[in-house]
Amino acid sequence: MNPFDPHTPAPTTILVVDDSVSVRKALERILAPQGYAVRMADSAENALLALEPLPDMILADILMPGMSGLELARILGDRQLNIPVMLMSGIVDEVTQRDAQAAGACGVLRKPFTPTELLPAIEPHLQAALARR
Repeated sequence: MNPFDPHTPAPTTILVVDDSVSVRKALERILAPQGYAVRMADSAENALLALEPLPDMILADILMPGMSGLELARILGDRQLNIPVMLMSGIVDEVTQRDAQAAGACGVLRKPFTPTELLPAIEPHLQAALARR
């Protein structure tokens, strides 16, 4: 594959947004061997600054200092960017699910999770995003 060939498809990119370095690194260790290009942001505010080029998906923690992952999902929806956002949280209850859906997120993953839980949760949303690309 020639990266300079305009017909070579761009790698599928996932933007990981979490204030915890260990969570970001763990997600990179799971996703990179699957062939995903992983970009990282330590806050929702920095994620908004790191949107170019647009990622194919965003994995964002809900609870972070400053802007929450819910607010990030809401802003992306308001901007009509059509990027699937999968939220992550240590506590996932009905209220969290409802808030995530209202914010436009495609789902919520309960932390901690394993690769066998993560990959099947994100792949359908990534496939749909790639089909739109």
